Amino acid sequence: MSIQDNIELSWAFEKAFHKYAAYESQPRDFGIGFPLTQNEIHTIVLVCENEGISLGELAKARAVTKGAMSQLVSKLVAKGLLIKETAAHSASYVALRPTELGRKANENHSRAHAAMGATIDQVLLADMTTEEIRRFTKKFNQFSELLDKEVEEGT
Repeated sequence: MSIQDNIELSWAFEKAFHKYAAYESQPRDFGIGFPLTQNEIHTIVLVCENEGISLGELAKARAVTKGAMSQLVSKLVAKGLLIKETAAHSASYVALRPTELGRKANENHSRAHAAMGATIDQVLLADMTTEEIRRFTKKFNQFSELLDKEVEEGT
């Protein structure tokens, strides 16, 4: 691979990632009558997948501070998407559960992901072999690890 090929690949990655970031920043209505940010819907997804999860566990899973998660959960409770309950085993443990509206948003989010997956299969992966897809996945995971190191080092 030439230096020019490396440069073109780097620009293609950067262009795609910027577009994905713009896509992720757009709030969407997941069939509940009002839009949710990606941060909100992905928090709801985690609560649906881990009913009874604590605020601290949720913050760790989302890689944010407990204070930031507390603010987000309060917004989702106010919107009628999550419920905070004191756990039976500990008065200080606050368990999080989805409401029916939260479950509906989660289900519609899953459907949207399935539709996007089908499009990716048809548009991007249809002409690739299983081995090429595995190599592509491996390279993306390696790239993700490189980004983790860059973030850790603060560069």
